[in-house]
Amino acid sequence: MLNPSNKASSEHIIMALLLFFVLTNNLLWSAVVPFAGDPYGAPDEIHHFEVPHYAFAHQRYPVFGVGRDLYIRVPPGLPDDIYHRVYGWYATNPWGAYLFGAATMFAVGWTSLAGTIYGARLSSVLMGVLVVYLAYLIARQLFPSRADLRLGVPLLIACIPQFTYVSAYFNADMFSVLCTTLVCYAWVLGLRNGFTGRTSLFLGLSLGLSALARMNCWIVVYPVSLALVLLSWRGNWRYFLARLVLVFLIPAGVFGIWFAYNVAVYGDPLAAQVFNQAWAQDRPHLVSYAAQGYNWLTFLLETPWLDWGFTSFWGRLGYLLVPLSPWYYAVILGFCLLAVVGLVRGLARHVRAQPGLGRSWRFQTLLLFAAVVILIVAASFLNSFYQDFQPQGRYLFTALVPIGTLLVLGLGHVTSTRPGQAVLWMAAALWLFVLQAASLCIYLVGLLVLGM
Repeated sequence: MLNPSNKASSEHIIMALLLFFVLTNNLLWSAVVPFAGDPYGAPDEIHHFEVPHYAFAHQRYPVFGVGRDLYIRVPPGLPDDIYHRVYGWYATNPWGAYLFGAATMFAVGWTSLAGTIYGARLSSVLMGVLVVYLAYLIARQLFPSRADLRLGVPLLIACIPQFTYVSAYFNADMFSVLCTTLVCYAWVLGLRNGFTGRTSLFLGLSLGLSALARMNCWIVVYPVSLALVLLSWRGNWRYFLARLVLVFLIPAGVFGIWFAYNVAVYGDPLAAQVFNQAWAQDRPHLVSYAAQGYNWLTFLLETPWLDWGFTSFWGRLGYLLVPLSPWYYAVILGFCLLAVVGLVRGLARHVRAQPGLGRSWRFQTLLLFAAVVILIVAASFLNSFYQDFQPQGRYLFTALVPIGTLLVLGLGHVTSTRPGQAVLWMAAALWLFVLQAASLCIYLVGLLVLGM
């Protein structure tokens, strides 16, 4: 029987091997995903890439607008339509992903077009590895006595084909996922140990980084962080105000710099006016489902939002047009339903055994994670209903670690009551690795058949 130190050593070795797998697997995918080419290329990468490529080539951040650094253009030899235009409007987005992409381009130092593409993609590859490692750190805090859960959370995330795919090309989503995961880790530490000065500062730094992420990150990290700080008040105003300053001073400063830049360059804090003008010019006939007279129920029943949202969370590659086998989705759906059953059973069992469970920091964290998942799903739904129809599972990756944690915990509640638990987890891990290999093969075969 292994003593605790040997168990810890074995766990560290397993994690090191898993992180090495994530790094090499992401690099492999990065080498084969086409840069452009609807519908099988990397979604929107050519548009996002405009920003760090300009920064790399001109040593300054680009400005979007008619007659300025970037605007809407058509590459030579391609038809002028929505599928072939290159949009520079991502220069109006928060800077984080693009500065990171430019930094990895500078670090690699390759100046050819292909070299700069792979240099930018390296930022997504590295962020994917960091997210998996942070998922392990979070699980280690939540499940100190369950090695299967501690390793199961990062393993599940590492082997989701869509996550690997998004980690393989340059985009703004991975930076948001990394920022939200950092904030989740700060929440876990704060709920476990209290929001001490060090933990509050870590949360503040994470929120400052999140200020440079996509807005779907903002709607989660700032309201929840404010609520947690407010709930931590214990009657000491001096202590409470100090925590508020530590948590929100850095993000307030970052937002202030970004807003001031946008006012100076574009004339409004969010650079929304120049973006909206370009969007209306390029897509004047785009009408939301809400404007078409749908209600929420008919929207869910008559559009593929649920189907594509679920399948593209797990693996629907290219511009949602390279699905995996229906059997994979059926198996995954079965596991998800089993996890929900396990969560309900586990919650009922623990509430009966521990009436004071509501005061447990672990229970509060899991409840918080469930709220984050609901918030992100609701935001994605409302955006598709009232604005641009985008049933893309990668938009839910902002809540990737909370989703992975809850799924693994639910499955853990099911397997913990059955003999051969280790065999079940090994079989699940093997199936995840097979899924990764199969999804890559499906993608490669699709590219070869299409001659891309």
